[in-house]
Amino acid sequence: MIHEIRANKDTFKTIRFKGGVNIILADKTEESDEKDSRNGIGKTSIIEIIHFCLGSKIEDEKGLGKIELKDWVFELDIDIRDEKYTISRGTSNPEICTIQGDFENWDEHVKKNVSGHKVQITPNELNKLLGSYFFGIRSEDIVEKTHNPSFRTLLSYFVRRRKDAYSEPFKYFSTQKPWQTQVSITFLMGLNWKYAREWQSVKDKEKEIKSLEKALKADTFSHIAGSLGELETKKLRLKSKSENTKSQLDAFQVHPQYRDIENEANSLTQQIHDLINTNLTLKRRLETYQKNIKEEEDLSSNDIKNVYEKAGLEIPNLIVKRLDEAMNFHREIIKNRTDYLVDEIELLKTKINETESTVTTLSEKKSELMAILNTHKALDEYNLIQQKHLKTISELESIERKIDLVRKFEQDKSDLKIWKENLKKSTQQDYFEQEPTWSNLITTFNEFSEQLYESPGNLVINIKDSGYHFDVEIQRAESSGVALMEIFCFDLMLASFWAKKEYSPGFILHDSLIFADVDERQIANALTLSQKISKENNFQYICCLNSDKVPQSLLHDDFLNDNVVLSLKDYPESECLFGFRF
Repeated sequence: MIHEIRANKDTFKTIRFKGGVNIILADKTEESDEKDSRNGIGKTSIIEIIHFCLGSKIEDEKGLGKIELKDWVFELDIDIRDEKYTISRGTSNPEICTIQGDFENWDEHVKKNVSGHKVQITPNELNKLLGSYFFGIRSEDIVEKTHNPSFRTLLSYFVRRRKDAYSEPFKYFSTQKPWQTQVSITFLMGLNWKYAREWQSVKDKEKEIKSLEKALKADTFSHIAGSLGELETKKLRLKSKSENTKSQLDAFQVHPQYRDIENEANSLTQQIHDLINTNLTLKRRLETYQKNIKEEEDLSSNDIKNVYEKAGLEIPNLIVKRLDEAMNFHREIIKNRTDYLVDEIELLKTKINETESTVTTLSEKKSELMAILNTHKALDEYNLIQQKHLKTISELESIERKIDLVRKFEQDKSDLKIWKENLKKSTQQDYFEQEPTWSNLITTFNEFSEQLYESPGNLVINIKDSGYHFDVEIQRAESSGVALMEIFCFDLMLASFWAKKEYSPGFILHDSLIFADVDERQIANALTLSQKISKENNFQYICCLNSDKVPQSLLHDDFLNDNVVLSLKDYPESECLFGFRF
């Protein structure tokens, strides 16, 4: 339980608490005018001080972080493990929390730092210790880094702060994540909270699968269509193609002057072709000259005489004489022509031999060049093949990546389905095994709600495909007042449940918001119920209450005298919690 709250400033109103019901009453004095208000007199700051001393963060220029409270140090006397301790923390040095008391039974790492019955630790260290000492959170259960119960989260159900905490029973702020609600409520209600943590892991996996599906539909793979089998076929085809181009590249020999050699070989081919054509012309001319020599025969005068005799004619002697002279002249001409042809034939033979020799030389040189061209390739041809190979490899890698994603997607979907089904069975099995616990909680909630309203309310626990689902039902729940009483009954139920456990905070605290828009009869019933239950179960019920919301006629005469531990007024300012308003 909480024993006392005080500060290092004389203007602060020290608050001393007792067992059972403790009321901080905010009163509006007769002297106050219309501009005065109970807002800012400090009742809500009491909740902030408790959270601050128990390790919460301090916000700049908000709450206790305002400049008006610079250099303030708050002290909280509180029971921890059935022993009284004092926790002090200052606004100017909020990273240090000082604890004073007997640390004989505390953890070794705390005991070794004790000096003069005091130890200084960080807020994070304090939260870890209080998580163990208030709620029994075991370090061996917090094996995963995320989605675990924490002292700060659990305490927020026992000391609800700010307006968001009074919206529904299972949340302490409006943007609370589902896993925080599931883990916290299952832990507080004695169910296996590890299943709630695992349900969040399932949800995380579902998000991962959706992201995977989105990746498969992304532009990166939009051009790669087909089923897994079709993709495997494309993969084999591309793999074979890549191996083929790789073999070509491995066997490819690049000659740096390949194009020069190729041009030279082409030039030699043209030269050889021209020489062969020239030789062919020379040979034809040679044949003609040789034929002409054979056809050149000597024509004698006797041949002419024989022609005349056959004709029965006689050649005169004068004609015969002239004929002999003509034949001699003809023979001279034939001889000169023959000599010319012989010279020409010899010249042609020489040219033909020289041409053939040149053709042979050029052909040999061409053969050498062709041998190089046959065993080497041009660099641009190599680059072309390489580009084709790289393109094939890129396509193959894209196919392989998509195949891996498709396989993972299909496998993850299958595994997730099995995982969810097994988890649901395990959660249901635990739910059945914990029936004595949750049935007692449901009965307690129903009994409390029946104390406030004619018809009992219902606390509902379901196990759906997304994990645990909690709900409360009280007739006339459309009224904001009834919704607030759902929170009241739920919190009172938790306080009663934890008061019987080995570990417990030993108190719950509500702001005056808990009674806003609530009928005075229900307020009276709630206060009476809290007094009865807190005494029966040995825990504190602390609440802030505006004086005009106190249903005095419905409470016994000494109720306020017995339970008001601090009365704050809006006028003068010295009657506010801090002795001034800000």
